[in-house]
Amino acid sequence: MRSLRPNPSCRYQTAETALARRVEPTGQMEREGFLHGLRAWQESCPCCFSSIHPEGVPTGPPMALDARDIAYVRSEFEPLEGACSREGLALGRVRGMVHGHQLPKPPYVLPDGTEMVPADYFDLLHDAGSSEGLEDCFVERFMSAAAEGGEPASAEEAAQSWAEYLSGEYFVCLKRATPEDIVRKGWLVPRIEKLVHEPRRADAAWRRELRSMVDELDSLERQFAAYDRERFGSPSSRDRLITAVRREYL
Repeated sequence: MRSLRPNPSCRYQTAETALARRVEPTGQMEREGFLHGLRAWQESCPCCFSSIHPEGVPTGPPMALDARDIAYVRSEFEPLEGACSREGLALGRVRGMVHGHQLPKPPYVLPDGTEMVPADYFDLLHDAGSSEGLEDCFVERFMSAAAEGGEPASAEEAAQSWAEYLSGEYFVCLKRATPEDIVRKGWLVPRIEKLVHEPRRADAAWRRELRSMVDELDSLERQFAAYDRERFGSPSSRDRLITAVRREYL
C-alpha cells in the first residue's frame, strides 16, 4: 500500500490517524474512527490536504498518486489556478479563503503541487453572493432539501455536513457537490444498506426497489481514484453499494 508523503512542517503525522477499526459481520469496515482522525488531521494541518500552508503559500504535495490516479484526476478536475483565472479571482486570495474556512479544500493535489478542483467549484459561492454568506447558503439549502425529502435535518447535522463540505471530501465522491445531492446521497446510502442487509432475491419488487436506488446513486457518484480507497481507509461507497450490489443481486 502506498503511504502519504510526509510534510516536513506537518505537526500532525499520519500515524496519529491510524485509529483502530472494527469489522462488522457483513465485512463492512467501520469508518467513523478513521474519518474522525482524518478530519482532526485536516483541521490541525490544512497544508496536508490542500497544499496550502497556514501562511497561505503552497507546500509540498502529500498525495501519493500513481499514474492512473493522476490520469483520473486530470480527466475529472481542473487546476485551481485555471478556475481562479476564469473567475477573475487571485489565486492567493482563494487560498486564503480556503485556509480561513470560507471555501472548501481542493480534493486532490498532484505530485507537482497542482491543486485540482471540480468545474463547479465556485458555483455555491456564486449562489451565496459572497464568501461570508456561503455557510448560510449551504445550511439553508441542506436543511430545505432534507425537509423536502421527509427527514428534516438538525442544526448539528447541517453543521457537520458544512464541515465535511469544507474538507473537500464531497468533491471526491459526488459529480456535483450541491447541498441537494449531498442530502440525496445521505438518503440513498442507508436504504440500500438496509435492503441488502435483508436480501430477498426472489422478490421482484425488492429487486426493482434496489435497482432504482442503486441506479440513482450511480448517477450521483464519481468513479473515485484508487488512492481514495487508501486515504479514506475503506472501499468507496461506489465499490460497496453500486459495483458489489449489482454483481451480487442485480
